[in-house]
Amino acid sequence: MSFVEAFGMLFTFQKWTTIPNYTENAKIKKHVILVRMTPFTIGIFLIIFEISKTKFFINVRPISLDKNISDLVTFAMKMCYFVKRCGISCMIFCGLKNNATHLRLIRKVSCLKEKFRNDSIKSKSTFWKRSNVEGVLNIAVNLSGGVSYYIFGVIDHEFAPMLLHALFILILIVENMMVLYFINFFRQILQILSVLIRESEIIGSSLTFFAVVKDFFEIVPLFNSALGGIIFVNIVQHIAIAALTLYSLIWLLIEGHHMKSQIFITVTCCIWLIENFLIILAVCSVGNTVSKKMQQLLDFQKRIYCSIEDESQPKLLQFNKEQFQLWKFHADVKIIAAGSTEINNSGYFSVLSFIVTYLIILMQFKQMEEGIIDTK
Repeated sequence: MSFVEAFGMLFTFQKWTTIPNYTENAKIKKHVILVRMTPFTIGIFLIIFEISKTKFFINVRPISLDKNISDLVTFAMKMCYFVKRCGISCMIFCGLKNNATHLRLIRKVSCLKEKFRNDSIKSKSTFWKRSNVEGVLNIAVNLSGGVSYYIFGVIDHEFAPMLLHALFILILIVENMMVLYFINFFRQILQILSVLIRESEIIGSSLTFFAVVKDFFEIVPLFNSALGGIIFVNIVQHIAIAALTLYSLIWLLIEGHHMKSQIFITVTCCIWLIENFLIILAVCSVGNTVSKKMQQLLDFQKRIYCSIEDESQPKLLQFNKEQFQLWKFHADVKIIAAGSTEINNSGYFSVLSFIVTYLIILMQFKQMEEGIIDTK
């Protein structure tokens, strides 16, 4: 199974969003690109129509709750819808902006993977691969969750709220597909890293192995350039959504009435909050594993410079080993989003601190709101 085939439906989805001009063999025709861009174009027009129709969500209630609900909670819920729309639009625009780098990254990793004649990397192609299962589960869970809103009567049976909610579910599916693509990309890199580490212990120092390792580390800056911006937008979006959802959940638990719709919203807020934290944790965790493996590969290279062994080796190989030792100090060994946020465990705790900060700001606004009501 090739590098592209390993992604299954996740890669097919990318061809209809961020890399519509991707082709494996011949030059792609313009009408194919236009067809692939159609869903994105329709989606943007729908979002613009929705925002203009609801006047930035002012003239619509996202969910049917008690009319005495706090204005700040209503604002927080509407902001969740707005942030999701802005987030997915920015992610796709970032993907289209870095389209050429993304395609170069795919070709680079595909060529590198083809150099390994290893059964653990080249497994058989099947529909029930991990990436496809994750994609199907993502669609099924979000669709069933969206339908349950209508079943429990949480959505007003009016055009604007129903359009608002339908687009929200669609955006959730699209966004999670992109996140799953990032995670599976990390997994593919981990597979290559595992083989490189194993081969380094067997082969040791050779010109061919030096070249392969160097080719691998050229992937890292390409990855940061191609996908770092999209991951950064996704993380920022999840920070805002987590803070807004956490605030709404606190209000519903403390001050909300025990209505059927509010109980349902409380449960869905809990699920949504857990999903937000798990997504951030999954991306940062796999990014942290990749960084550790890359450092492990470089640590092994420290042992390849041995003066006793080098006396019996060709001078060309000695020279390449010395150059490799100098080069590796300048190699990128970290996955960085937008040149600022490291995709590892430390980056995860930075994200948590941002969420807490935004939550505190919202709580301060809540106190101000209560103070204004008391003065009246």
